[in-house]
Amino acid sequence: MVSFGLNRFLRIYPTYWAIALFSLINIMLFPSIADHLNTALNLPTRDIDAVAQITIVGLHKFVYLNQTRFVPPAWSLNIELMYYAAIALLLGRSVYISGIWWIASLALAAKCLWTGDTHTAYFTTWGPSICFSTGAMLSHFRNRTPKILNSGLAKSMTIALIIMAGFLHDAVPTLGILPILYSVIPITSMAILSCQHNWKNRYVVYTDRFLADLSYPMFLLHWPVAVLIAGIGLSGANPSLRLLAISIPVTIAASVVINRVVEEPIRAARSVVRERARSTIALGAPEGLLTKV
Repeated sequence: MVSFGLNRFLRIYPTYWAIALFSLINIMLFPSIADHLNTALNLPTRDIDAVAQITIVGLHKFVYLNQTRFVPPAWSLNIELMYYAAIALLLGRSVYISGIWWIASLALAAKCLWTGDTHTAYFTTWGPSICFSTGAMLSHFRNRTPKILNSGLAKSMTIALIIMAGFLHDAVPTLGILPILYSVIPITSMAILSCQHNWKNRYVVYTDRFLADLSYPMFLLHWPVAVLIAGIGLSGANPSLRLLAISIPVTIAASVVINRVVEEPIRAARSVVRERARSTIALGAPEGLLTKV
């Protein structure tokens, strides 16, 4: 459990802190532009909200979002932390508990889909439960993957399905956001199961690792970068194609810097944590979800 918690801490917080500091500087330099682009990009008016910017805990308040977030999408990290704790303490401790949790989560997702309740499905603490319970079940069954999912064809189909899901809303605007969100869960599950074994082509392996390394900083950086681009006058203060076109390469470049300066040194520390966890298992400690880091 300690290894699991430490590994998650090292994965989430150093990068978040670096980007939150970058965003805070932009908010202080361009306050009106930051607030205009995203009303969450402002200075906290209460001490408890200021603490939340550091701890992440409090960026999501169970049924609504904190109105101040130096990194706007970081509310989802708050939800992640809650589920990581719940998985470590109870929900991931056995396949039976995880199975009951998954069935309950599936029922909630079905209810949200039937009623079109996007707010509950996406913005509450319990709404995304289906994502985390599915992940817990995949962890328990990861060594029972059908051989067909390890084939190159399955991997290629998975990538194609992910790309198609990204354009599904534009292709079928009447479909609604919830069916698209929920359709991504089985596709992602298939990707996890089929891509857990290395690709044979080294160029594909390199591209996969490169994109994976950039995914987390890009997820956090896009709003702070947009504020900087608009603030220094490279685009207007309103969301536009020009702002998007300039922000994308800058976000990618900034993510590369974050990965090299922050994440690579931390990755070495995380490797040490993993090795210690494996050593504990080798010495006879119970092997389960909590020791997988």
